[in-house]
Amino acid sequence: RMAIGALKATGDLERIGDYAANVAKRSRVLGQFGGRFATAGLSNMARLVQENLTRVIDAIGSNDVARAVEVWSSDEAIDAVYDALFRELITYMMEDPRNITPCTHLLFVAKNLERIGDHATNLAETVHYAVTGVALTQARPCAVRKLARLTLAKSLALVGSGMTEGALNPKTDAGLLFRAGSLS
Repeated sequence: RMAIGALKATGDLERIGDYAANVAKRSRVLGQFGGRFATAGLSNMARLVQENLTRVIDAIGSNDVARAVEVWSSDEAIDAVYDALFRELITYMMEDPRNITPCTHLLFVAKNLERIGDHATNLAETVHYAVTGVALTQARPCAVRKLARLTLAKSLALVGSGMTEGALNPKTDAGLLFRAGSLS
């Protein structure tokens, strides 16, 4: 279990590095736009992600299941900050079209941070299994919210493209939300 856990962990750590590189690239581009936006939410999200990543790496080093479960449970807070940030940035874009480019970069930064948090959660699940031999089988605390957000994002993309007629499939999209509701 430890060897398989280590192999799985390297994949998650590699993806975390990729997302961190993307954040750095977007940050350089954002520097060209100046500080027009309140980024307290983004800073808070980055701090939460960094804390989770630090805790899960410590859990890996010490085979600490309790700390891993702590990280696994705290992913919901990161997702809540991401949801609020998403709504705030969409509002800025709707208020002034000149905000679209910088806000889009901020959205990508936020999404990359959110994905880093998800990979920290994956690492926590791996630690739990490697140490105990028991997989965390219950749905992640944030699973319902993520499925609903995916459906909302699909709807927004379709409305933005003007392709709303018949684009939302009541069977698959309603089923997605129904299944999400049954996870809790």
